[in-house]
Amino acid sequence: MLEAALIIKSRGKEGFTLLEVLVCLVIIGISFTVLFQGLSRSKQISWQAHDTLKATQIAHNVLNDRRLIREAIDEGEVRGEAKDNKQWSYILEAEELSLKLDPSQEPTIIPSLYKISLKIIHKGQVRKKSYSLVKWIAK
Repeated sequence: MLEAALIIKSRGKEGFTLLEVLVCLVIIGISFTVLFQGLSRSKQISWQAHDTLKATQIAHNVLNDRRLIREAIDEGEVRGEAKDNKQWSYILEAEELSLKLDPSQEPTIIPSLYKISLKIIHKGQVRKKSYSLVKWIAK
């Protein structure tokens, strides 16, 4: 009787049924879909990180250029393009720093302090993206 319980009946055919093959293909298809979505998102994050790093490098170069800062203070605004890539441009604006301490009074201008506004623009193939930075400096 123990032997009868251990014997497995054979169907007479070997191989998989059509339903088993289709279920396997559906599971593989879902797995590939999830995998490719993850890879696509990873590439998109990589591009965004690259653009942010490039904007940071341009901002660093522009803000460390004393000639550009002086020109922005004298003229109010300076526009230019990145030296190594024409898709990147910047707008550097300078204005005297003013504080409004009391809402009923006029703003107080602080002598020899300037508000420097830097806008970096990336004209990509798909869309235009900008990054902004504000800094206060002494003249």
